[in-house]
Amino acid sequence: MRFKSLVGDLNSSIHGMKPLIQDIEKLNNLLGQPKDELENLKEIMKEGDALVAKCSTISRWNAYKKYKYAKKLHDLDKRLNRQLTILDEEKVRDMKEILHILKHIAEKFEKLQSDTVTLLNLLEIRKVI
Repeated sequence: MRFKSLVGDLNSSIHGMKPLIQDIEKLNNLLGQPKDELENLKEIMKEGDALVAKCSTISRWNAYKKYKYAKKLHDLDKRLNRQLTILDEEKVRDMKEILHILKHIAEKFEKLQSDTVTLLNLLEIRKVI
């Protein structure tokens, strides 16, 4: 893969994720979720920004630096993908937690509905008496 496209791909990935990460952080704060879940990802993105900035200054004729930094770009991309995989696993966990909460709410609602029917039946009986 060409050096310039490696730099561009990493740059667009990082900048495309920033608004999403900010949204997730805001929601985590609202929900009282731990802040550390995104810290590794944010650190890698920060490193990626710095690496992209360095790579942008490399002359197109400097093959040695391009080779050296291409390896760093690949390594950072692997780390970024690993963190995104972890984020996917956290997403699955969050979805399971939501399903558990919804199931609990549904059970409570059914009990409330049943109690309401029972109460209405008792009121009807008292009206008859």
